[in-house]
Amino acid sequence: MQAINEQLSSNSIVNVVSEAKIQELPDFNAAEAIGRLPGVSTLRSSGEANKIVIRGLAPEFNLVSIDGITCLPHRKTIEAST
Repeated sequence: MQAINEQLSSNSIVNVVSEAKIQELPDFNAAEAIGRLPGVSTLRSSGEANKIVIRGLAPEFNLVSIDGITCLPHRKTIEAST
């Protein structure tokens, strides 16, 4: 019920899933579990889901947070500041 309230009270488009619901899923990793949400698909490497794609956007345009901690997007290159 708390997950539904968080979705309804959010100022942006979010999909909140409780820890208990994620644990009920038979998936191998978090990407596989998140891939079950509507509008979400995954990219696979060696048969394992390792990147999340939201509504056709590239993974670097997605923002995922777990318990309020933002997970960094995957990038092919890392720019070093000088």
